[in-house]
Amino acid sequence: MKPLSKIPISLAVAAALFAGLSSAHDWYVSGSAAWMQQDDSANAGALTQAFNAGTDGTNPPAVIASGTSVGFETEFDDGYAINGEVGKKFSNGLRGSLEVSWAESDLNRHSGLEVGGANVDAADVALLTGSATPAGTTVGATLNNGQGQMQTLGAFANVYYDFNRGGVVEPYVGAGIGAARVEAEYRPSGVAVGKDNDTAFAYQAKAGLTYKLNDNWDVFGEYAYKASEDIEMDLDVVPGTIDIENQQQTVGVGLRYRFGS
Repeated sequence: MKPLSKIPISLAVAAALFAGLSSAHDWYVSGSAAWMQQDDSANAGALTQAFNAGTDGTNPPAVIASGTSVGFETEFDDGYAINGEVGKKFSNGLRGSLEVSWAESDLNRHSGLEVGGANVDAADVALLTGSATPAGTTVGATLNNGQGQMQTLGAFANVYYDFNRGGVVEPYVGAGIGAARVEAEYRPSGVAVGKDNDTAFAYQAKAGLTYKLNDNWDVFGEYAYKASEDIEMDLDVVPGTIDIENQQQTVGVGLRYRFGS
């Protein structure tokens, strides 16, 4: 089942938290851009039906049973993220906001393919293609050329707390919950392993510094940790599914415009 069950509840709670902060001091809008590290994913799943594996030329083809576990590691290149927010700042140090974010990262490599608990990186890639003719290259070498990407569109309701209120520099911390639309494509060495998209419950935590330029404009630097529930990908190269982890760390800078004085 796709991980959708928590999303309506989380969005309702987030909206209630945001609406409950009633003593407004300032409305504001902000935008930021960030360097993004997409954390490695330990992909894990299973075959959904029996699969006729290929051969390396020394062993006869084998039938791999339905339900056999499959898993491998995925590493990502550094990527980028952009964020936009609209919110309220309150006299007690709290801020509430609604945020939309976009993050994208290319794949670097896959490694450590296990089928039924056994590492098959050294096997001929014909094992996965079902070919009776050896391809002359290994599973590991094929996976090492990690083409593809991960994209995440997120929507969050956030609550922040600003320290040193009224100072030129205000440190802050924040957290948010919401939902993420995640699209992942795995095609190592041009082989279409899988491409899918999913919507999942998401959450984040933040810490940053705000520098007041004048009565209306702020510049800020921010670290954020964002994550969603695992997303499910249907595999194309073999009949099966895997769950993909989606965790990100970002460091960025932005501008905030406050409509109040």
